[in-house]
Amino acid sequence: MSLAIYLPEAELQVALRTATRLQHFVARHRKAKWGGLKFATVSHAIHLLETKFQVALRTVA
Repeated sequence: MSLAIYLPEAELQVALRTATRLQHFVARHRKAKWGGLKFATVSHAIHLLETKFQVALRTVA
């Protein structure tokens, strides 16, 4: 198997495992300041999953 294909697959598997472990946290949100004036709801689980996908995409590119 080509290393260029294997690395993103491995990153995706890690991201999916992380998402599965953190599913019960999806309902738990925290309030985060957005631009100092407004508030936005941020999910830690979604942020972590998004970060993993960004790493996987950087590995491919």
